[in-house]
Amino acid sequence: MESAFAQQRTAAPKFAPLDRHTLVWVAFDERERMYGMAADETRRHALRRWFTNDWPLVVRRPDSAARAGGVALGLPLPPSEGKRRLSFALPEHAIARWSPPLRVGDAAPRLPPAWRKALAALDGQAARCGVTLRVFGSVAWQALTGLEYLRAQSDVDLWWEPTDLNQIDAIAKIIARWEERHGVRADGEIAFPNGHAVAWREWQASHSGDRVLVKRIDACELTCRSALALALQRDDSRQGDDR
Repeated sequence: MESAFAQQRTAAPKFAPLDRHTLVWVAFDERERMYGMAADETRRHALRRWFTNDWPLVVRRPDSAARAGGVALGLPLPPSEGKRRLSFALPEHAIARWSPPLRVGDAAPRLPPAWRKALAALDGQAARCGVTLRVFGSVAWQALTGLEYLRAQSDVDLWWEPTDLNQIDAIAKIIARWEERHGVRADGEIAFPNGHAVAWREWQASHSGDRVLVKRIDACELTCRSALALALQRDDSRQGDDR
């Protein structure tokens, strides 16, 4: 039976760039080429281990070299191995399949008991609001690989796609209560339409007329919060028409 991770995978799109935090699996016939292009033994060893275990890489914001080469990918090593962030650039056809960030509900069972219990509780509370919380960063990498990324002081990096502003406020309140109860800090991003993402703490601290830092796959820019709210409202209206 396939794992929950495998069931989430789908074919790589051919019409638009993949967003930040997307998990990607490299096509088998491209893996040997990556070994040969690896600049040092650290990269070769990491790639060999990742591919042997069929672990994913993650989409990152491209630098100038990656823009010329296609999709920019990252492979973060655990703290015990220097916490290096290895970077790669692949042509789009080298990606066999992809998945959005890992669901909290899928990550929790693969984590140490304290993390498992806390994140399962958070996932359940968010689900009752109609929101699927996803996770990136240390929590996700430990769940995906079984390697030790988490420390006692680690944060949880959350990612979610709201359908409206009320949902953002509801999830922010849930997270605040969860942090107080479990003693864990939650960072992360709200994903708005068109690949725009905003740190949820910055969003909560801002007001309607304020500008907030928007992160996209190709750039970062300050955008008026009201414009993001309007885009969210329009996106929800379109989805309602499709239903």
